[in-house]
Amino acid sequence: MGPKAALRTVQLGGPVTVLAMVAALIPFGIATAEAADAPLPQARVDVATAPAAEEVADWRDPQPSADASPTEVVEGALKEDGKKPTSTLRIVSVIKKDGKPVIKTETAQGSLAAKKVVSKAQADPRLLSVEVDSQSMRVLGEETDAGTAAKAPTSEALATNDPYWSQMWGLTRLQAETAWAVTRGNPAVKVAVVDTGVSTHVDLPEAQISAGKDFSGEGGANGRSDGHGHGTHVTGTMIASVNNSVGVAGLAPDVSILPVKVLNSSGSGSDSSVAQGILYAANQGADVISMSLGGGYSSTIATAVAYAIAQGSLPVAAAGNSRTSGSPVSYPAALPGVLAVAATNSNDTYASFSNAGSYVDISAPGVGIWSTLPGNTYASWGGTSMATPHVSAVAALVMSRAAELGVIGVSVDLLLTSTADDLGPAGWDSDYGAGLVDPVVALAAVASPPESAPSAPTGVTISNVTAQSATVSWTAASGPISRQFTVAGTPGSVSCGSLGSATSCNLTHLTAQTQYSVSVVARNLGGSSSSSTSATFTTLTRQDLGSDSFLTPTPIAAGSPVNDVIDSADDLDHYIFTSPANGTVRVTLTNLPQDYDLYLYDTTGAVKGYSWNWSTFDEVVSLTLPAGQYIAQVRPYGNSGSESPYRLLATVPAVPTPPPTPPAPPTTINRTVKVGAATFLSTSSGGRVLRWVNLTPAKCIRNGNKVRGKRVGTCKLSAYAVGAPQLGVRVKAVVKVVRR
Repeated sequence: MGPKAALRTVQLGGPVTVLAMVAALIPFGIATAEAADAPLPQARVDVATAPAAEEVADWRDPQPSADASPTEVVEGALKEDGKKPTSTLRIVSVIKKDGKPVIKTETAQGSLAAKKVVSKAQADPRLLSVEVDSQSMRVLGEETDAGTAAKAPTSEALATNDPYWSQMWGLTRLQAETAWAVTRGNPAVKVAVVDTGVSTHVDLPEAQISAGKDFSGEGGANGRSDGHGHGTHVTGTMIASVNNSVGVAGLAPDVSILPVKVLNSSGSGSDSSVAQGILYAANQGADVISMSLGGGYSSTIATAVAYAIAQGSLPVAAAGNSRTSGSPVSYPAALPGVLAVAATNSNDTYASFSNAGSYVDISAPGVGIWSTLPGNTYASWGGTSMATPHVSAVAALVMSRAAELGVIGVSVDLLLTSTADDLGPAGWDSDYGAGLVDPVVALAAVASPPESAPSAPTGVTISNVTAQSATVSWTAASGPISRQFTVAGTPGSVSCGSLGSATSCNLTHLTAQTQYSVSVVARNLGGSSSSSTSATFTTLTRQDLGSDSFLTPTPIAAGSPVNDVIDSADDLDHYIFTSPANGTVRVTLTNLPQDYDLYLYDTTGAVKGYSWNWSTFDEVVSLTLPAGQYIAQVRPYGNSGSESPYRLLATVPAVPTPPPTPPAPPTTINRTVKVGAATFLSTSSGGRVLRWVNLTPAKCIRNGNKVRGKRVGTCKLSAYAVGAPQLGVRVKAVVKVVRR
């Protein structure tokens, strides 16, 4: 979710769900876990610097894939998974049925058949999303300390007598024992662990683990089969028994667990399996659903998450473990309404693997985390997977405490980020989000006098309007503090927002020459204000050189670069050019501000070639083709474009130089002349002056074009064009000399 906080209130004591996809492990480098003795910082985070909040979509609103072309849906997935057009593909669609989202799948052989399945799905008016199913969700690795398969070690008596307690630096850092003095959780609060399953374990109280379900395809009973160990490890971090002189301790030891197995024994699973698990957890009324897994964007999962939020769920997900690869955005953590968790180490610094990004909301311990594994064993693992259950557990504790106090309407996500310990630069930052989750302060905030909801913002103004964007500014109302602002408008459900004291945000990816109406809502722990007075504005004219239609492409000259922009997710630019000869046709797409793809077609619509490189790497199509006209198409992949231009260049074979036209064969003049007499030859031919050459001077005498017979016989002469010797002989003369 990042600071794009969900705009919804969790009702405590009811069917509240915290979804925490718990499967984002990677090797974390240092496998030691040392207790941290540093005191908690007193200052709370000021999130005024956080990026814009985003409004959670209504799950009943179709995803963009419902209206995308079947070609875009299928070919985009081929690029994502590196598959060939002849591959077997599974199409997953989500429809609205009986007031709930229902997932359907159908297998197709090859891209052409897959496009037909997509087209058929899009004809259903109940469709919410459709895409090619991907096996992208997975645990990302794990690392264990030596001797992890051993039984728990003996230890000296501690306030908490679990043998591994001295190595559980994370719970020490979060002051778990102080939090337990307030609440250890309530069995009525249910945490759904969407993961690899949950095995039985001597340190996991069976009475608190209900029968779940297996969507992984492995046929496990009730979600209680865990051939990988990841889900069992996550569960131990949350509910391992405390003070039982066995193993480890959980941060929320008295809450309940709903095991939902969506990943197989190798730690991977399909987008559709994860989405089914989320829907199941929400429909089971789970109070906390935990998702420590991650992968690429999926419209199926996006629909499932939006539905879960609408059911009162709080999604919590691992932010990802790819910092050394540039922190690519990880989903579902980056979806609106999902609380994204980064990992810290015992020095209160971010873990070397933990993703940074605008979607990061909060941090928790994620290095050297000891917990339960199948077979009644224990291990120290690391990853944002291990950080996520700490936050899920604190959310469950907050919900439990609110239910005990009879407090309703607590915005759990906002409470956790508002009470976090600020780490890193002052205020929100992309490494830690709001900071380290703090269960002690969060629980105290539940018992504090409730805030009154803020009043509506005033003075809404619009500035910096372009064809695609605009800045919205406002003034916070006096009175109760406003902790978050959200701008929402029509058409198209546009939104942006800010946290803390920031009073402006940028609307992006707008449609050109369109009138928008927007208003602002303020939010704090007491609730939301009414909407401000609306402000209207009209976006500017779109400057788009490339034609949006394949049927009317923009003509361009080969060899001359074109600079243009992709300004929306459905902006496809088409250019036509001519190759005058057989040979190599090369089209390059460079200077990319986003991930764009390049296609080359002939004028019948047949694909001649394409380039699907990742991110902003150059796209190149180079083929040997016959002479003719070709159409280059530029399309965005997984983004809504940018106001920065790309550069397109087509190069074609040169026009071949025709061979020189051979000269016409010379004409021949035949004459007869007596000895001593003369005849006159032509002085020009074809508009050119002739110069005669006597080839047999013994038989005749030439003077200019006058030839006099000298001796009986045959006299031969040749004429050349003056100034054009390359034309060769133009005229020949044969003069027969006879006696007088």
